[in-house]
Amino acid sequence: MDFKPMGSDEEAVAMKEGQMVEVIDASKPRRWLVRTLPMNGDEISLEGWVPACYLEKSTAFDTLSSYVVTEAELDPKELEATQNREAIVKELVETEEDFAKDMQYVVENYYKQMDNPRLPKEFRDRKGSVFGNFKDICDFHNNVLMKGVNYHAKEPTKLGKTFLRLERDFDMHANYCWNEARAQRLLREGPLKDFFDDHSRMIDDDKFLVDHLKLPIQRLNDYQLLLKELIKYSSRLNEDTSDLQKALDFIHSINTRTKDLQNIQAIEGCKGDLLKIGRILRHVSESL
Repeated sequence: MDFKPMGSDEEAVAMKEGQMVEVIDASKPRRWLVRTLPMNGDEISLEGWVPACYLEKSTAFDTLSSYVVTEAELDPKELEATQNREAIVKELVETEEDFAKDMQYVVENYYKQMDNPRLPKEFRDRKGSVFGNFKDICDFHNNVLMKGVNYHAKEPTKLGKTFLRLERDFDMHANYCWNEARAQRLLREGPLKDFFDDHSRMIDDDKFLVDHLKLPIQRLNDYQLLLKELIKYSSRLNEDTSDLQKALDFIHSINTRTKDLQNIQAIEGCKGDLLKIGRILRHVSESL
């Protein structure tokens, strides 16, 4: 059976049934790096990644690395799980890119407006209250997380490591979620709301700032759904999902961290920045 890679998989190479290939790297159980062997003088040799299930050891050449493309011996359910997982990974990568662009749009068209010297000082003084660490999150997704997601896109079970490695960086999302409710209250009514609503209309934006500020929170929900799907299909392929599950658990825990921040802010008599004292390990409510 011929192998035709998905259009988005630029590292793969097409193969025809019966074609000879040389295996260059077989370290991954399901995906091998091969070099095609020309079937006639007009063809050129190509290199790329292919599913290992399409290859069968060849006896035509006296070499340990010669294989021939044959009928894929993949169970229909396993094939379906593989294809569904590839679709989820593709969705994760593409939506991460879209999210990063949307965040950057808000930074360029709204966040930077708060630095305009022509803006009343009382508005400029509200920058932190309105946006919190929105720009930090934008930079993190554009410059760090997106690279990690793309790096492990070809090995889905390792995507969990990307999130786990950056777990501490996601603390900024908990801080943002805590601040976002305050920002929504500020933009519910009053002159600041009027200013940004007018600005949205002026730049022909089909959304208002209050809608854009929900982006980081909505993205956390996306991660939970996508990670659950990756776990489901990877489990059907009998692959290790422990890192994916840990990543899902910690993304889910960000809501708890947000509540912890609310409790930390309620602490009285503590000198210094309360947000720098660390995480709450235990919280007990007592009545006196």
